[in-house]
Amino acid sequence: MMALMSAQEQPSNGNPFVTARAQSLFSQLDANGDGQVSQTEFESVFGSNADMTKVDGLFNALDGNGDGSVGLDELTSAAQASFAHRHGHHHHHAGVGQGVG
Repeated sequence: MMALMSAQEQPSNGNPFVTARAQSLFSQLDANGDGQVSQTEFESVFGSNADMTKVDGLFNALDGNGDGSVGLDELTSAAQASFAHRHGHHHHHAGVGQGVG
């Protein structure tokens, strides 16, 4: 329920499909349902054979505010940025001056 309430508070910019997928992924990652994905919850999804250096690097990249957990807003922002980058859309990234060429 907490994740649903958080999702309703999020701005509706970006691709709605990407937002829905991020919300679905977030609910799977947030094992204890507290509205935040801890590093332990994140690591457990990848299993014991995963390269934890890479997993932790990804976690740190997603943890935009550096508080040690990933919120729905951080996961959604990362998903939207990845989608926009892959599809050549740059309208939500003011200040990022890298063009496609």
